[in-house]
Amino acid sequence: MRLVVCLVFLASFALVCQGGAQRGGFTGPIPRPPPHGRPPLGPICNACYRLSFSDVRICCNFLGKCCHLVKG
Repeated sequence: MRLVVCLVFLASFALVCQGGAQRGGFTGPIPRPPPHGRPPLGPICNACYRLSFSDVRICCNFLGKCCHLVKG
């Protein structure tokens, strides 16, 4: 009898965890904003930092000044 209760509890716990993962989804790590004390690296890097990831990649490939902002 205890085994049945234990198995039912584990099964219900697994269903709850699985349902929560499906509803919530994976958001990934939250990127940290740059520190306020650091001086800007230049107008090109600041512009690339505000663009989408694909635009940043294009900016880095053509200008070569923003790639260090993409990392991390």
